[in-house]
Amino acid sequence: MIFEYVNVTKMTEFEENLVAMLDELRDAPGIEVDIDNQGDIAHEFGDAESAFQLVADWFDMPLRPSLQRCYMRFSQFWCHWRYEAQGVAFPGEMRMSYLLAALGTPTPPLASASSSTSEQQLYEQLRVLDDRPESGTGALAAIRLQPSVDSPEIWYYDPAHGTFKMDVDYCQYLDAILVTKGTSGWQYLFTEAPLASREFVGPVTNLKSMLEVFPEVFPAHDYEPLRQRLSERL
Repeated sequence: MIFEYVNVTKMTEFEENLVAMLDELRDAPGIEVDIDNQGDIAHEFGDAESAFQLVADWFDMPLRPSLQRCYMRFSQFWCHWRYEAQGVAFPGEMRMSYLLAALGTPTPPLASASSSTSEQQLYEQLRVLDDRPESGTGALAAIRLQPSVDSPEIWYYDPAHGTFKMDVDYCQYLDAILVTKGTSGWQYLFTEAPLASREFVGPVTNLKSMLEVFPEVFPAHDYEPLRQRLSERL
């Protein structure tokens, strides 16, 4: 196990929720956590209001104040785990950093020779919000950098299946992390991906396993909305 824990104080409510999620994973039966890296808190940008003002000044994105509730300042928040019990197995991973770092770091090249002009333009605007380096799939969630936007789009890129706009805002994405724990492919529940097609058998299998196991393992969370989303897409 790779383990790093930095004792921090004065966390925001959302930061406390993320730390509590790690505790849930560590304590859950059947789950083995092999990367558990909670980095330092970036104090230099101040509170949520100050950081959002910097986003407006530096990136010309005047984010709506309601998004401040999920303000997260960890330099890195990385967890990789695997559930295996009673013949059911599926993985999960998340690696996130604070918003200013994400927006200020260009995304690795995603376009290919076959990418259209509009796809190339989209890829140039994406900034990594959450990725899965240990899993090695190349999949990532990204926030779209667009001037004058107060609630930027969230996109999911998976080399195996394509690029999909997600039906969530920044906070809703992070809220879903708390429930799904980063289960591989959870993002597809919030896209228009054709999950009933054969090419999505792998992600759908993970999702079905999550919805079978997690309500029992994590009874404090409500999985019915996710179960309904999956049902609507199959």
